[in-house]
Amino acid sequence: MNSTGPVVWAFLSYRAGESQQILGLAEAATRRLHGRLHVLRPSWTRPASLLGLLRRISPGGVDHGTRSELAAGTPDLFVTAGLRNEPVARWLAQRSRGRTLTVLLGRTWAPHDAFDLVVTTPQYRLPPHLHVLENAGTIHRLTAARLAEERSRWAERYAALPRPRLGVLVGGDSGPFHLGPRNAVRLAARARALAGAGSIMGTTSSRTPQIATRVLTDALPDADLWHWNAREENPYFGILAWADALLVTGDSIAMVSEAVATGKPVRIFDLGGMQGPGSGVRDETLGTRAYGLLMRHGHRRLSRDLTPAHDALIARGQAAWDDVPLPTPLQDGPGTPVTTDVDAALARITELLAARR
Repeated sequence: MNSTGPVVWAFLSYRAGESQQILGLAEAATRRLHGRLHVLRPSWTRPASLLGLLRRISPGGVDHGTRSELAAGTPDLFVTAGLRNEPVARWLAQRSRGRTLTVLLGRTWAPHDAFDLVVTTPQYRLPPHLHVLENAGTIHRLTAARLAEERSRWAERYAALPRPRLGVLVGGDSGPFHLGPRNAVRLAARARALAGAGSIMGTTSSRTPQIATRVLTDALPDADLWHWNAREENPYFGILAWADALLVTGDSIAMVSEAVATGKPVRIFDLGGMQGPGSGVRDETLGTRAYGLLMRHGHRRLSRDLTPAHDALIARGQAAWDDVPLPTPLQDGPGTPVTTDVDAALARITELLAARR
């Protein structure tokens, strides 16, 4: 390891959510270990996914420019995620002859011991393994400085809203869950009940069905509801900083984890069946039914089960279901980030790096 701290490479994913988690862990490791961070934004070739499925050890899934960047040095810590990136991570570890510590986020197609550490969450249902760290929530990029910065940036929009300010983070379809019109009506009602005489500040996502957006807009005419689009800056982090409490649809563990990371009261909206059969209201589609069958009868690598992840965050006392009243009084301020899961990953990484000195 470099005497001034480890060289950390963040090898981004083809999925935006995974890339945010990769950056979150790589940035945190760089700060904690006083290292140097290099962010790689790969371009993939057509065989990339196939190489991952076949469990190959190869740089063939990325183009010549990315391979040249990989060949330019040898990191102490390599953080990545995703099927397409697995062969590259294994190739880099092999080329480094054990110098590079490889950390993969999420789940793997290759055997777990093909990587030095797999940082995962209960939704992936990985069996216990020496190389696997299962956290309750996903890795995030929230820091006290980031929340303070976002609070300042979005003050003009949110500072004058009556308290309590309820932040509503709206996702959409995910696996067996669908945010249809019935759930949108119920979400609006829960938001109004939790906000009381206060205000609602919300944002939809790229996965939010248009019909759900229309229902929420009509049902909450006084809410500050941002409609997802690619032209404007999303106030998502501004809502995290300004909200006194948060109501989050349960379709995204990453979104729930970021809400939890603010340290504020979090309520998870049940899209139907998340607390068990019969809970909530299920807006079914052909796709949600097919995914349900896949979860019951398909290989675990092909699906996710969000319910154990919800249960883990609730058991840790960091969230509750949407029918649980908010505490009073609610504190005002950007929030103090909860870094439990990031810290757990950093502790394992520090231990593994120390063993290689």
